[in-house]
Amino acid sequence: MTIPLNRAPWHCWLIGALWAVWNVLAASDYIFSVTQREAYYRASGMTEAQVAYFSALPLWVTGAWTLSVWAGVISAGLFILRRGSALWGVVLSLLGTTAYGVYLYALSAGIAATGDMWFMPALIGVLMGALILYIRTLIKRNVLYSQ
Repeated sequence: MTIPLNRAPWHCWLIGALWAVWNVLAASDYIFSVTQREAYYRASGMTEAQVAYFSALPLWVTGAWTLSVWAGVISAGLFILRRGSALWGVVLSLLGTTAYGVYLYALSAGIAATGDMWFMPALIGVLMGALILYIRTLIKRNVLYSQ
């Protein structure tokens, strides 16, 4: 027997829409970065040091970034469909972001290379942590399917 879902509150739709837009932008950036590389970086206004840094990311960091972006895209779609499995997509995305952050903050000169945007991976990680808590609350309140 399936328990019927409770009505989704307005903030659920707002967060879902913002999350979807954010992930479409992240996916677009990812696609342009891996297909156009240095030309895209330069067109984005990056300095030569930034172009060199992002062009030389190790394979495992690129893999972490890939996981973060595409798990985010999938989880946003699952969230809009009111699936509790969106939680696992956000967890995977957070793992990818954390691995990228470790490289940026501890294993490379990433803070200097990223300039004014050095704080973004940490901010994104905090937002994903809050999103995990939000999704768990929606599952407990029977707003998202728990299966």
